[in-house]
Order: sequence, then C-alpha cells, then structure tokens
Amino acid sequence: MTEQGEQDDQGKQTGHAEEQAERRVDPRLVRIIRLSFFLLPVLAIVLPEGLGRLYFYVTAGVPGKSYGLYHNDPVAGGIPRPNSYTGVSVINGQGFRNLEDVFTPKPEGSRRIITYGGSTTFCFNVPTDQSWPLRLQELLRSQPGHERDQVLNGGVVNWSLGHALVRAEREIPRFKPDYVFVYSGFNEWKNDKHLLHAGTDMKDLLENGQYGVVTKTLPQSSRLLQNSLLYKFYIYYVRQPIYQWIEDLNPREEVSVDEADRRDQYFIENYLQVLRELERLTRENGGQLVFVTQTARTPGAGKFPWWLSPSRAGADLARTMGATVLVAEDMVGAYRGERADVFYTSGIHFSAMGNRQFAQFIFQNVFDD
Repeated sequence: MTEQGEQDDQGKQTGHAEEQAERRVDPRLVRIIRLSFFLLPVLAIVLPEGLGRLYFYVTAGVPGKSYGLYHNDPVAGGIPRPNSYTGVSVINGQGFRNLEDVFTPKPEGSRRIITYGGSTTFCFNVPTDQSWPLRLQELLRSQPGHERDQVLNGGVVNWSLGHALVRAEREIPRFKPDYVFVYSGFNEWKNDKHLLHAGTDMKDLLENGQYGVVTKTLPQSSRLLQNSLLYKFYIYYVRQPIYQWIEDLNPREEVSVDEADRRDQYFIENYLQVLRELERLTRENGGQLVFVTQTARTPGAGKFPWWLSPSRAGADLARTMGATVLVAEDMVGAYRGERADVFYTSGIHFSAMGNRQFAQFIFQNVFDD
C-alpha cells in the first residue's frame, strides 16, 4: 500500500472513531431517561391524587377525619368508615352521615331516631346538612325541650334493606332509638342481581328459608374506589359516560314483564321477611318503626314500578305489624309546583328543596302535636 493510501485509511479510521464518539451517549443521561420512564407514570398518578386530596382537605376537610367514605365490612361489604369525609359528605365517629357524634349518654327527654335505607336516605346529591334526616333533626330541635333530639342517618348508597338490617342488628341494641325510620326498597333488584351474578339465586335461598342474604360486591366494596380519588374521577366522569354513550347507541332490550315479575316476587318476599325482623328488633329494644313508602318523579314509567314494588308491598305488612306508615307520594302530590322540582336528575332522589319538603312531611305526620 502506498504512503498516500495508508494516510487515507488512517483518516477513515479516525473519522469513524470520531463518529462513534459523537454517537456515544453519556451514561448519566441514559440513567435519567430510564428513570423518567419509571417516574413519569407514577407522577401522573400521584400528583393528581395528592393535589385532589389537598383540594378537598382545604375546601371540605374536617378536623380529626380522613378522606374516603367507605371501608370493607365482612358481612355487608362496603360500609361508611367512621370519622371520614368527601367533598359533600361527613361521617361521624359511629359511621352515620352526621356532623356530630351520637350523644352519649342520651340526653334526658330527648328523642333519638335512626333512619335506614339506600341512597335516597343517604342523600348523596346534597351536602350532609341538607339531607332529609338532618332537615328533620332541625325541625325536631325547634320544639321547646327537644334541642338535643338527634336523627342519625344510617342510609348507604346501593344498599338493600338486608344490608340495613346488618347495621341495625349492631346499632339498635346499642343506641336504643325511640324511632327507626325505613325509606328503602329501590335497591332490592340490585342486591338480587349481584347475588345472581355471583352464582347465588335468591329463589334457592328462599326455598331453604334463608332471608336477608346480601351481596358484598357493590361498587363501594372496591378497594380502589374506597381509597383513590383519581379512580373515582375515572369511574364517574370517564367510564360511566362512555358506557352510557355506548348503551345509547346500542340500547338493551327491556326485560320482559314475565321475567321482571319472576324476579320481583323473590326479592319482594325477601324484603318482607327482612322488614319483619327489623320491626321485631326495633320493638324489642323499646323503639317504634316508621315505614315510608318510596316514590319517584315518574313512578309509572320505565323500571320504576319494578323498583317501587318492594316498598309498596312493605307498606301493607308494616300496617299489619302496627308500625306508622307514611306515603311519600302524598307529599309529592301535594306540592303545587313542578313535580320535577322535588327530585334530583336521577328521578328517585330528592333535590335540596325536596329534602326540606320531605322532612316537613314527616315532622307534621309523626311529631307535630
């Protein structure tokens, strides 16, 4: 090889080495990039979660309480966690949706009331102090000598009356309420559906004399839903709207009347047996049962008749047991404005105004001498 060729070859090797050196990445930069791939997804979750919790702590935080409404119960599934709060709800030290703890001991001459039901008793759509149980408490405390009356909101979203009985068996003997209110029935079909999905048919339960069996797979039993604000946002503001959009595009066939009636008879029978047990428990602990039939904005439309059937059947049984029975439809029918004003958009929960009207209706028919 000539001298010139050797120089050219060396030049090529030098250029190649320089090119490789230019391409060589600083190992520190590689580590930073790798770490970023790990940290960015974590920050995408942790940062919004932390900021959200900080926001609710500043805007709705309650001293001595922690964020998150539910924890798991071995019998009932997701149940309100004592001393907790969310954006609109406050849970007291005994697990009721109240701003104050249960008065212990019960003040002399005062009346203690526990209300049981699902979301229509819990009143998730309004702040705690605007729920109808606390509106009723305001009215009771306006009476001279009853400034320490207390109405404890034992309603829980999605719960059937069987779920309420699980609570009542623990709470009624402990707190000895003067009155136990039942405004429940909408969720009996839901309890039946969840049990059936898990392989438990209520028909078989009833044939074996088993009543009050409850599902533990309701949404609030999810650990993620209990503990993650970001997951709640995803469920309520992303997944549900998407599911609703898909369902609107591909509507499901309505359940046939025969099929509805077939399932209806089972969860109604279960409901009535649970109501009997709840009345017995109340009476044996010195209390009086007040049963209020449920209603809706359009009680004869859609699935409302199916959902309302347990409550309507319960009214007849409650009367035979000597309980006080109120018909919520009487309150709605007496309202002179638009019927929709009384209800939230769901058509079954009361609006803020409806909660005031409902509390007034109960007060006038049970407590106003």
